[in-house]
Amino acid sequence: MLKNLAFTTLSLLFLVSCGGGMIGGQYQENLKRLDEVHGYCDNPVRNIKKGSLRYKICKDKEMAAGADGIVDDELNLPFQDLLNRDRENKGTFALTYNRFLWEASLDAVSDYPLRNIDSQGGYLETEYIYEEGLTDKRCIIKIKITSTELISTGVSTNIICQNKIEDGWVGDKKPYTNESKQLTLLILNKANQISQQDQ
Repeated sequence: MLKNLAFTTLSLLFLVSCGGGMIGGQYQENLKRLDEVHGYCDNPVRNIKKGSLRYKICKDKEMAAGADGIVDDELNLPFQDLLNRDRENKGTFALTYNRFLWEASLDAVSDYPLRNIDSQGGYLETEYIYEEGLTDKRCIIKIKITSTELISTGVSTNIICQNKIEDGWVGDKKPYTNESKQLTLLILNKANQISQQDQ
């Protein structure tokens, strides 16, 4: 049985390699016979290297084809190859923070211009905020998302204020704990609303 299989394979390979007279239909017929013997992906004439990404995709397609074993004649999947290559090179991209907390944080400070936004690290910072009529005091808001889950400890807020003394700005060294808690609570409430709308 193995001898017959090897002989058939060698014969077909020889016929294919001598292919001057086997143009068109006969070449395709021989290719299909080799597909039947070896399987589409393992057909030596198709030269799909085992272990390669192309071979894996081919085997996946072969399995998906079902009992008839039909696979596209040409395995041209550049977009899928590109996606898989990037996934292998960079790993699957995943947020390192909770997206609802992030969206809520952006919404909470939407009235103020932003100076620093790190959308990959989950950090944002406003420009200095001036209260109308006060030119000698300014504050800045810093928010950091610290969790991938929507939990009360998943967001950290910090409010820092400065006073103008002569021509320079000096930190007033006040904690602003209550204001920071109110901001955190506002973000948590907004994040909860966004998450419910998303369901």
